[in-house]
Amino acid sequence: MATDQQLESLGLPVRLLGATALFGLALGLRLVALPVEAGVPFIVFAPATVLAFYLFGSLPGALNLLLSAVAGFYAFSPPYLSFGYSPTALWGTAGYLVGAGAAGWIVARLRSVDQQRRATLARLAERDAQLSTVLDSQTDLICRFRADGTVLYVNLAYCKFFGVDRDNIVGQRWQPIALPDDLPRIEASLAQLSPSEPVVVIENRVIATGGEVRWCQFVNRADFGPDGRCIELQAVGRDITERKMLEAELAESHERVRDLFDNAPCGYHALDAGGRFLQVNATEARWLGSTPEALIGRHAMQYVDAAGQAQFAQQYPRLLAGESIGPLVYSLVGPGIAPRQVSVRAEPRFGADGQFLSSRTVMHDITELQTVRLANMQLLATQAAMLDNDLIGILRLKDRRAVWKNRALDRIFGYAPGELDGQPTRVLYLSDDDHAQLGAAAYPVLARGERFRTQMRLRRKNGSAVWIELSGAPLDLASDESLWLMADISHLKQAEELRARKERVDAENHHLQAYLRQQKVFLSNMTHELRTPLNAVLGYGQLLQTPAVRADPARVARYAELILHSGRLQLDLIERLLELTRSSTGRLRLQPEAAQLDALVDEVVQAHQASAAARRITLQLEPAAAPLPATFDVLRVRQVVGALLSNAIRFSHEGGRVTVRLSTTDEDQLLLEVLDEGPGIAEADRPKLFQDFRQLSQGHTRSHGGTGIGLALVRRLVEAHGGRVGVDSVPSLGSTFYVVLPRQPVLPLDDVDAEGDPAAYI
Repeated sequence: MATDQQLESLGLPVRLLGATALFGLALGLRLVALPVEAGVPFIVFAPATVLAFYLFGSLPGALNLLLSAVAGFYAFSPPYLSFGYSPTALWGTAGYLVGAGAAGWIVARLRSVDQQRRATLARLAERDAQLSTVLDSQTDLICRFRADGTVLYVNLAYCKFFGVDRDNIVGQRWQPIALPDDLPRIEASLAQLSPSEPVVVIENRVIATGGEVRWCQFVNRADFGPDGRCIELQAVGRDITERKMLEAELAESHERVRDLFDNAPCGYHALDAGGRFLQVNATEARWLGSTPEALIGRHAMQYVDAAGQAQFAQQYPRLLAGESIGPLVYSLVGPGIAPRQVSVRAEPRFGADGQFLSSRTVMHDITELQTVRLANMQLLATQAAMLDNDLIGILRLKDRRAVWKNRALDRIFGYAPGELDGQPTRVLYLSDDDHAQLGAAAYPVLARGERFRTQMRLRRKNGSAVWIELSGAPLDLASDESLWLMADISHLKQAEELRARKERVDAENHHLQAYLRQQKVFLSNMTHELRTPLNAVLGYGQLLQTPAVRADPARVARYAELILHSGRLQLDLIERLLELTRSSTGRLRLQPEAAQLDALVDEVVQAHQASAAARRITLQLEPAAAPLPATFDVLRVRQVVGALLSNAIRFSHEGGRVTVRLSTTDEDQLLLEVLDEGPGIAEADRPKLFQDFRQLSQGHTRSHGGTGIGLALVRRLVEAHGGRVGVDSVPSLGSTFYVVLPRQPVLPLDDVDAEGDPAAYI
């Protein structure tokens, strides 16, 4: 440790800079070791503060303490990285200031005592050196005198020390140099000298030069005559005033440490290898209804209950083997002992030879803490009984994940106990959009400390929808925790639907009239689309009957191929019309099977390469990063992909590009996108795209062929799989048609045939 002179030589700015550097090192270590929100804000600052007091003194230590308190309060106490405050942050910072300040004060005091001790030891060392010189040069306080005390000889050092002349002291008695209070003790010690014990060391106070009272140590050696009578004595003395002062200071320091040990608010004791008390402080002795002296040698386990004795028998061998143990909870028992529960921590102490010496044990009274814990447990049990009802679902969330829920919530959504624990709330929503919209609407309200309430359809485990009334309230704004109450209001919604059904029927009648008008337009388009290939069949058939054509085999083959092509077109139109009719009447049945969506799309893309090349359109596939296994109706999904590709090729300008892209939206859904460079679609026209019998261009304004049933059929097929279809478009730049399919089709519970196999109709 640096001395006061060394610290002063460094200068206050340098010591302040050193204390600031220690704070910076502690702050960096805290940021690297733990995230800001991990808590324990002052875990590294306390050692740095104590070290600053130890190395640089009180003022730099106080600077480090202040910087650490500000950093812990600002960065690591809630709310984090702000000067906002909470009771926890204020009490934590205040506790740190008091605790670390007290530790720094103790370190400063111990340092001061150590400085005094070092200074005294230095003076003693210097005195020892001087005394050695005195011995070498006969400068000790040397005095020879008779048994009656008459001085026979003193050296110069003696004369100088006592301020007397040699001539004046010789022949006089030595007793006047001693303090009168000490004289009886000195003479009693000298009287005990004998030929067998001719030496006695006496420490006593003397009156030195100027009347100063000082301590001296005299080694008195007696010379005895043949008759055993004391002839004379020689006393060699030295000044031990500084040592006596140091001993007094050390005794006072020891008393302070002992007082701190005995009157600490916690118990301290040391046990031997057998578990018996070697040392115990007064606080613990009071807890045990005894005194420290009476406890020494007694076994510690006679003051705990049977459970504690069993725990001690299990844990103490670990301590003897070199492990630290605790915290362990014991109940103190015995005559005169108040009921008390304590927490015990212990670590072993070994000697240089590796032998176990004793335990270092700290005991804390946790009686009140255990009482509070028990009360909290009872309160939690009462709250759990209140919350875990069968009517209202209750869900506690953190970062939109289930932390706790009651059994009513499991019942409402059809989950087994524990099945929702830790799950994201997305599993309760019908779609990603619903999940995102609820979060965007609710959490800003909760962040303001307000309640949020709404009604919406959520998803049961079996996939069915259920109407829920949601009510959310914030629990902890810092950790984003919230509590939600959920009530099943499906029966209320059904009643509302019954009341609204009449209004819907009236509206449907209106829409039916519009639908009939659309059908007329559709029939007109269909007549045109069916007549075109039929006219080609009839025309080329008549040509085949002419002698000129029949005589030319090449023309016959070409006309026959054109007739077949026109027939296929007409058959495709009729097949599409039949499938749309089946879907609208609920008679189109899905046959889901395990397949690879990426492989199926690749086949369809290859099949359309020829039609794309005919219009000089580049058709390319951007596959997914990994295979896309799923369960779907292969035939119907192939129809969906084919219809979207045919539309993209038909509406793209020659020399353009059509791109098919595959990816996943999440682990449960697949995404198919078809991008073209056609004329694009106005925003007002997009809702019409997937309606039955609708085309964006009709009558004399039609710019492309078609009946208007392709995209309507695509929508029905995709929705039958539990998916959805949509379009994004920029006029004049192109369109992107997308299909979202679940990896597993969502089938209604009642769509099961007589054999128990699932079947989906559209």
